[in-house]
Amino acid sequence: MKKITTTVMVGLCLMIPGIVGAQSGTSTSATKQVTGTIRSFDGSATLVVGSEVNGKRESTTFVLNANTKKTGELTRGADVTVQYRVDGNRNIATFVQATAPELETLEYAKSMISLDGAAKAHITTGNTVAVDGSATNHDKFQHDVILTATLWDANGKSVGTATGRLEDLPAGHHDNYRLTGTVTSPNWVRVSVVISNVTEHVRREN
Repeated sequence: MKKITTTVMVGLCLMIPGIVGAQSGTSTSATKQVTGTIRSFDGSATLVVGSEVNGKRESTTFVLNANTKKTGELTRGADVTVQYRVDGNRNIATFVQATAPELETLEYAKSMISLDGAAKAHITTGNTVAVDGSATNHDKFQHDVILTATLWDANGKSVGTATGRLEDLPAGHHDNYRLTGTVTSPNWVRVSVVISNVTEHVRREN
């Protein structure tokens, strides 16, 4: 009977290899790959990559170690391809290839961002104001968009400002923004918003 029982158990393990894998945790040696843009790199072991998955923006953190092969300069905004394996709840990078992004002039990058409709402002607390609106990136590159709003009274005098940014606005995407600031009077009649700066895939101007 003991011999029969042993044979049956071995047979079950051969038929269902997942039994062994399930007991060893969630680690896997299978290599996966993601392509995106570097959002941050601490200079040694932690790399954060922004990418688009099924139409949604995601950020993935990778761990680099002494065995990670790296090519290119790992700087924010660089295009990057990462090959990695999953070890528990960590993504261990085995190969990282960064490519310097194609850079545009600031003027051109600004021209590719549209502000959609009229922005709306409201007091949140005290003299703090919030300005809500939306913008679209018509460019082929992802950008960080910095925005400034000015609130005007009936005499054309500025009574407050608000600032904020749309971080990692993907190419061809539309998103909402909220700018925050202060006002000297709650009696504004008009809100204007301008694109004060655009970064990521933009050439630095001296």
